Amino acid sequence: MDLGKIQFSEKINQVIQNAFMKFKLEHAEFFKANSNIIDDSLISKANSSEEKINFYAVNYNSSSKTGKHIFQKCIIIENVPALPKYKGNMSLRLNVIKNDEETLRFIPYIGEGNEDSDLNLHETFEIKIKIQSKEEILESIDLSNILVKTISECGITLPMLYNYYLDSKTNIIVSQNFKEEWSLFLKHCKKNSATKVPLDEKSYYILNIFSSSWNYYMPVELWKTLQWVDKTPKHHAREKTVVLKPSSSDPLDSYSQLLCVFCYMNGCPYHDSFITRLPTLSLETEEPYLKETPCSKTCILNISDFKDIPQSEWTSDEMSILASSVKVLNTSSKLSCLIALGLNKTCIEVSMKINDKSFKDFFKNFWNINDVENISKSNKTITYQKVSTKRKRWTLYPDDCDKSGISTERTELKPCYHSGLCDENCPCVQNRVFCEKFCLCPDDCPRRWLGCLCKANKCSTWACECVKWKRECDPDICIACDSAEALDPINRYNFNRLALICQNVPIQQGLGCRLILGESNVSGWGLFIGESVKADKFLGEYKGEIISHNESERRGKLYDKIGISFLFNLNKNHVVDATRMGNKFRYANHSRKNPNCFARVSLVNGTHRIGFYAIRDIKIGEELLFDYGYNQQTIHLVPLDLWEKDKPESSDKDKKKIKAIKETKTKNNEKKSK
Repeated sequence: MDLGKIQFSEKINQVIQNAFMKFKLEHAEFFKANSNIIDDSLISKANSSEEKINFYAVNYNSSSKTGKHIFQKCIIIENVPALPKYKGNMSLRLNVIKNDEETLRFIPYIGEGNEDSDLNLHETFEIKIKIQSKEEILESIDLSNILVKTISECGITLPMLYNYYLDSKTNIIVSQNFKEEWSLFLKHCKKNSATKVPLDEKSYYILNIFSSSWNYYMPVELWKTLQWVDKTPKHHAREKTVVLKPSSSDPLDSYSQLLCVFCYMNGCPYHDSFITRLPTLSLETEEPYLKETPCSKTCILNISDFKDIPQSEWTSDEMSILASSVKVLNTSSKLSCLIALGLNKTCIEVSMKINDKSFKDFFKNFWNINDVENISKSNKTITYQKVSTKRKRWTLYPDDCDKSGISTERTELKPCYHSGLCDENCPCVQNRVFCEKFCLCPDDCPRRWLGCLCKANKCSTWACECVKWKRECDPDICIACDSAEALDPINRYNFNRLALICQNVPIQQGLGCRLILGESNVSGWGLFIGESVKADKFLGEYKGEIISHNESERRGKLYDKIGISFLFNLNKNHVVDATRMGNKFRYANHSRKNPNCFARVSLVNGTHRIGFYAIRDIKIGEELLFDYGYNQQTIHLVPLDLWEKDKPESSDKDKKKIKAIKETKTKNNEKKSK
């Protein structure tokens, strides 16, 4: 040890001892009265390196008769094992859609001693760098107006700024991504500078201060803003915008665009990336109207001839509401009657207006459509006829629907919005999946999913069509199995009734088992069952952020480096990541040989969701373990202690190597014995 450090340490000890002796002299009466508690032997023990003072503490007490200081004996607590390490996360009720995070907002911390060179952060986030430069361009255009005003107030001209950047004394550090842009800017300065004469000392000083202040306060550097000054049409602040009266079509347009077709929620945060926005629909309704009860005495059903009925006048707001309503309710069987409820019109007036040529032109301009077809093929008013009956449920589906039940090979649901039967341009045909209830193809489309007809087996075996295709029963389609009754909130805890009806709606019910977090027998934290369950019992749902595969690759690079991974493949397009947000199932540990539960991806009401089910009967208090499905390339993602207790099966090459080693060892032992 360095001599100076030793002397400094001795000096500190001496100062502390002197302070304590001074304190003892000032409180001599207290020490005399409490000599049985404190004596010099304890002080000597405290100074000894063998025994530390860990059983006395000084507390402040103004009510004490002996003074303001009282010495009390500390309570010695036995050594308690520390809790296992864990990563904090946010609890979720439902899966949340997350957009790709292509911007690197901070350098990730991967621990001491780990190198981040193999993360390739620049290559991983290269796409967003280009996008960010576009955003900076937009900001620069806005700031250029401010720049022109500011330099005039400071007595600076644009040529002076150009000369400043051309001066040899100016040293600007430019990142590698903007080298090309910087060279173009210098050419721009040479072209627009008044003179090539270097600036005098005073002018250069003023410009240098101005440049530093601008770069400090403004979001975009001065040279990036300066290159857009000459390209901006006006060098003054924006004029006050005229506040227009809101159009009646705006809220209706928002309604039609923001309505989620899966859960019927406006601005749904759970299915946003799955929703294919409704395309511009034609005014033609190829299916005739159903024969319904008239909505009123003046209903269109009661009148056969429209020639003698004069057309009423329509305001611009009423026309906007009509155009928006036609787009939203285009597939309804009573289009005119429904729209008439929201307007002070009869369904006859609505029907006549829809079929009027002037409205078709208005509809074309309103929705920016290139061509608008007639409402009916015969160019007459809408007539009500009976639709042909649906095809039988037991009709076989087309052979090209084979990927409907394979989540890893199919994309997320993209309903088809075309008119007529599905052809090669239909997204359902292209993806080799069924048409769902969200599709706008006819009800008798041979691809349309018709649900199951189970009643006796309660949708609990592979005989159920829904179970066979790895999907939960749909209460809107599967009528025979009473799935709607199983999802009725009245029967949520009526287990006697639930045991007699559909058993294939557990994720929609959300009735998982009781789960408890605790210290795992395998590694870190673990997930334990809080009740005894039978085989095939639904345990719960794996929840997290739904991200794209590209985003999972970006996150996976960091997770591999840290040594954690909560990524779970959902389908061909998306992955569930429970690292930042999730639920208790993120703590379930791995077991390759002795798992007691398994995960299954099911199509639930149009979206893929991950459910956990019991492989066998599980007793209360058992830890839930499932096979992560990792191969030799991803074996490093599982903690080492898991593989020590549960080693993967050896390959044929490894078995041959082990056999050869054993044979050589036995031969050597035989030689030694001889």
